[in-house]
Amino acid sequence: MRIKEVLRTSNLSWSPGQVHPLYIAAGTSAKQLDASFSTSSTLEIFEVDTSTKGWDMPVRGSLTVSSRFNVINWGSVEREMGLIAGGGDNGVISLWDPAKILSGGEDALECELPKHCGPVRSMDFNPAKKCLLASGASASEIHIVDINNPSVLMTPGPKAQPEDDVVALAWNKQVEHILASAHPNSARSIVWDLRKNEPIIQVTDASNRVRCSCIAWHPDVATQLLTCSDEDRYPVIQMWDLRFATAPTMVLEGHGRGIQTLAWCGSDGGMLLTSSRDDHMICWNPNNTAVPGGEKLVEFTAPSQWTFDMGWCTRNPYLVASSAFSGKLSVFSLFGGNEEIPEQPERTRISSDPFAPGPPPPSAPMNIPTMNQAPKWLMKPCGVSFGFGGKLISFDSTSNEITVMQVTTETELLERSEKLEQALQENTLLQFCSDKADATDDTDDKQIWSFLKSTFDGKPRQKYLELLGYKAEDLKDMVQNLSETVGELTLDNDTAIINKSDADSSSSEKATKPLVIDTSTGVDGLICRAMLLGQFEVVVDLCLKAGRMADALAVAMAGGRELFQKTQQEYFRQATSPSAALLSCIISQRWSNLVESVDLSNWKEALAILLSYAKPTEFNALCDTLAGRLSGDPNYSLEATLCYICSGNVAELLECWQDANSEDSSSPLQLQELIEKVMCLQSTNSTNRPLDGDKVVANLLKYSQLLAEQGKLSNALTYISATPTDAAAEFKYKLHMAINDPSLPRPPVPYVRARLPSAASSVTPSSPAASTYTGYTNSTYNPTAYTPSSYAPSSAPSYAPSSAPSYTPSSYAPTASIVSGTSSYTPPAKIAYQPPAYKAPEPPAPTPAPQQPTFQPPPVNYPPAPSHSQPPATYTPPAPGSFSGSSVSNFTPYMPGPGAEPSTPPAKPVARPKGAWNDPPMLKKKTVTIPPVAAQKITTPVVGPVKTVDLDPYSPANYPAQEPGFQQPYNPNSYPAAPAEPAPVPAPVEKPPVPDHYLPMLSALESATNDCKNVSQNPTHRRKLEEVTVKLEALKDKLRYDAVSGTVVESLNQIAGALHVKDYNTALYYHSHIAQTANFSEVGSFLPGIKVLLQIGAQLHAVHHY
Repeated sequence: MRIKEVLRTSNLSWSPGQVHPLYIAAGTSAKQLDASFSTSSTLEIFEVDTSTKGWDMPVRGSLTVSSRFNVINWGSVEREMGLIAGGGDNGVISLWDPAKILSGGEDALECELPKHCGPVRSMDFNPAKKCLLASGASASEIHIVDINNPSVLMTPGPKAQPEDDVVALAWNKQVEHILASAHPNSARSIVWDLRKNEPIIQVTDASNRVRCSCIAWHPDVATQLLTCSDEDRYPVIQMWDLRFATAPTMVLEGHGRGIQTLAWCGSDGGMLLTSSRDDHMICWNPNNTAVPGGEKLVEFTAPSQWTFDMGWCTRNPYLVASSAFSGKLSVFSLFGGNEEIPEQPERTRISSDPFAPGPPPPSAPMNIPTMNQAPKWLMKPCGVSFGFGGKLISFDSTSNEITVMQVTTETELLERSEKLEQALQENTLLQFCSDKADATDDTDDKQIWSFLKSTFDGKPRQKYLELLGYKAEDLKDMVQNLSETVGELTLDNDTAIINKSDADSSSSEKATKPLVIDTSTGVDGLICRAMLLGQFEVVVDLCLKAGRMADALAVAMAGGRELFQKTQQEYFRQATSPSAALLSCIISQRWSNLVESVDLSNWKEALAILLSYAKPTEFNALCDTLAGRLSGDPNYSLEATLCYICSGNVAELLECWQDANSEDSSSPLQLQELIEKVMCLQSTNSTNRPLDGDKVVANLLKYSQLLAEQGKLSNALTYISATPTDAAAEFKYKLHMAINDPSLPRPPVPYVRARLPSAASSVTPSSPAASTYTGYTNSTYNPTAYTPSSYAPSSAPSYAPSSAPSYTPSSYAPTASIVSGTSSYTPPAKIAYQPPAYKAPEPPAPTPAPQQPTFQPPPVNYPPAPSHSQPPATYTPPAPGSFSGSSVSNFTPYMPGPGAEPSTPPAKPVARPKGAWNDPPMLKKKTVTIPPVAAQKITTPVVGPVKTVDLDPYSPANYPAQEPGFQQPYNPNSYPAAPAEPAPVPAPVEKPPVPDHYLPMLSALESATNDCKNVSQNPTHRRKLEEVTVKLEALKDKLRYDAVSGTVVESLNQIAGALHVKDYNTALYYHSHIAQTANFSEVGSFLPGIKVLLQIGAQLHAVHHY
């Protein structure tokens, strides 16, 4: 968007950043004449006020000068307004004081520097030492002047040869004594070192002979230099890195004609503005080297013709000023906005001169597209962010480092949490509860902690009774106090209420007296008569009517259990004393009626009855019922809490305690108090109740989150792990990943992994049995693993019957699969051995194939490509020697004798997809197919499978006799007969186990391999991972015999540790360390496989984040 514009053909320069308001110094350009051929020159200072409407910029100061300008520069010299330096076409550099120009003074000219031999073409102030001014002219002349001592003239070194114009100069933005100059005619740029007073490097594009018209240093990188070409045949911008100065590191291409000028934003090194003779301006991002030809942030057509001078505002980087040969000096912005076209002034009168100039034509709008990159100065200069676990991350734009701090705000909470954690680990909760009870001054809290302490006692019920105020010692004292009035009473276990000796003597005395039986009609007589008849019910009835309750109970005991219970009930019905009611409750054991009907004021007595008489299986539920009644009354919240402690009900205890402390239950310390009670009650040996319930889980989660915020991740994991497995799964997973402890069990991932649909995923994958074939498992030959199921002759017929299943593209897996009629398995190289006497077995009877087979001569051993029309069939390896039928002939594999040397089998072959033009033929074991006459053409269809044997194919003994020139049809019986007895099979050699100290490292490598197999659907990856498995078996074999050095094992352990945390960069570093330091004969069998695993794992981790 264009903001300001004046009609001037001038070189320009922005005022320094410390000057306010914004100014532009404009000096009449020496590159153009007007229609009057005037050679006058003016130095003007315009004020740029973006808050006012209209395009006009008021002139705040003007001064007539002697010569026109080729270059102008407003430097921030150690003055309030700086100095304006102007290089004229007469070779003179003049210095003006802008403050005096703005005040209208005539003595604004400070001085004139020593004259150049030709026009001054370039000039630049040193950004570090602001008093140094470098200027360039013709004949390779470069002057460096100290403004404070202008009479002393310096040069960076001897003149460059051949002599050439110095069209551009630029001081390095980072190193103060480095200067660069551009020499277009010789197509080179020279970098000068003022300390050495000589050129240190020349930059030139020898292949293109690019004329350098502009030069600039990178604002942020000291070694990067940028040059521009003004030739129409090759209008490019070249980025050079002086560390690799043989060729440009990047070439920006986009202009159609030669580049006139450039301006690199000092506030953002990623914004470079260039202008060329095609009237286009392009803003580049030179820092992005990934885009061929350079990244264009914005490109637009300049409304003015051929911009020859341009610059970013030093204080407000949103603004750019440009000057063009069309006679316009414009100020615009690259960051959007709507351009307002000012109204043209109307002519107030018509001139009598028909040739008088009219008003200037309206300016074309400057349409600048929106830039697709935010400028660097909009970035935050600093910032902070809280992370998981109470981590505070801060950054500062002045540094490339970030600071991670642990923020702790609840010091007292952490101290109490540490004490609780220590008590839980050391099992000292009894002392912990005792200390809490002694430390508190609150009576209710002390009583709660006393009850919690009693839960850890061996006899908690007895302790609860004592805390309720019912002690056996106190009862004895009370009985002793009543002994004088009631009689001799004692509660000792070895005595009774009535002295036994006295009772025995009295009974003996009564026995000596004669027994008199009353049979009168009175009460006693009727009772005696009823007893004589055995009518105990009548006796009990008479005693009750006579008020003789003791006699009734005594008789009822003799009358049986039923009569005694009825009499007992009648007794309790007639009894009116409080003790009788209590006795009735105890004898009947109706505890549920007790807790549901007892008066709440007698809660203590009811709890004591339950503690003394209730069965352990009923006790918890009865206490919960009593506590439920108490919790319904706000006045009995403490009593309800004590009952819940006795029953061990953590969930109800938590809810009851929170209701009683609802005012301050949200504070961290109150939450700590609650968790202490909960964990003490949960840890007691008298309860087995789990920590479930919504409120329990919610409070434990809240407490764990509070500990995590304070940096106590392990403690937080301890408490949250006590909850059910499905509770707070996401928080548990975060804690586990933040702690990163391999010894801890890894929780399930609580997130649903969304995968983008692919072409392969739209087809139903094959079953594991169909796509996986188990071949060799160790890199050392093992006779026990060499079975017919892992071998197929390389020259098997390349046809498949119609009944054979086929592959689909998505079911392809890079493992060897055997299907009916063909085999994609390539046998291993020939094993060196001394073969015993061998005779081929009898082939099976020929079976007609459903289609015409195609015979392949023995020299052509390409593996057959699978079909892609049907899913593969599941292959189950048969037992040794069980192959039969038309698919594969019966074959008895060679089993090496005791003197056979073990051979390392190759990696498991793969079945490649059909049609791969660049697939080379796979290496095969040299076998031969035995036709009837190998040298003649077959004229008769082959109706059975071609027999493949692993013997010398040129031995005459292997071929049946036949007449010359006569072609016989295939006859399976023409083979030599099988031997009567096969060669003896040696006993398998058992390998020693891998030492235990190597198992964690091997487990990590195998786990990483399996993870990659489960994630990747790429056939190439899966094939390579199968090869990795074979390489890991080779590593196992070496570890079995301790054939790996200690340094290599240490690096392998580092790789395993890095794989556990998915740090593939570190793992690759240790892999490179092994490759550079270890002996290849030691690690060559397994190290390439580990590298493949790390590379595939890094790719999958970057894409799938598994």
